[in-house]
Amino acid sequence: MIKIGWGEGAIGNECNRFSYWTIKENCKVIFDGKAHFARGVSLRADNAGQIIFGKNFTANQNFFCASNTSISFGANILVGWNIHVRDGDGHTIYDQDNKIINTNKPIKIGSQVWIASYATILKGVTISDGSIVALGSIVTKSFSEPNIIIGGIPAAIVKKSVHWEK
Repeated sequence: MIKIGWGEGAIGNECNRFSYWTIKENCKVIFDGKAHFARGVSLRADNAGQIIFGKNFTANQNFFCASNTSISFGANILVGWNIHVRDGDGHTIYDQDNKIINTNKPIKIGSQVWIASYATILKGVTISDGSIVALGSIVTKSFSEPNIIIGGIPAAIVKKSVHWEK
C-alpha cells in the first residue's frame, strides 16, 4: 500500500497542503513495499531519473526528492519534515568551452536510516545502514561506516556505534 497525503505529519509543523509528483517519460518511481507520505511531499524524476523506495518508507511533511539519475532508499527509512534530496543541481552549468561542469551523481541511502528534519542530501552521497542524519545537516559526501550519527554543515561523523528504533 502506498499512502500519499496521510494526516498532518509532525505535530505543530506548518506544511504545504498539496503533494506534487512529476514523473517524466523514461523515468521511474519504484516501490518495494509499503510507503507513507505526509502532505506536501514533492517527487520529481527527470531525464531518465529513477527513485527507488524500499519497504516501510515513511516521509513527513514537505519532503522534496528530485532525481535526474538515481536515488535509492533502503528498507525502514524515516524522513523528517522539510527534507531535500537531490542527485543534481537543478540547472546545468557549463565552462568557457561549453563542457558541463556539474554532472548529476546517484544517491544511495542504506536501510534503517533516519534523516532528521531540515536535512539536505546532495548528489553523489551514500549513507550506510543504521545511520542517523542530524537535524539541519547538509550531507555533501559519502559515509561508508554503518551505525553512525552524521551532522553539521557540511556533515561529518558525530558519533559511532549507534542504533535507533522507529
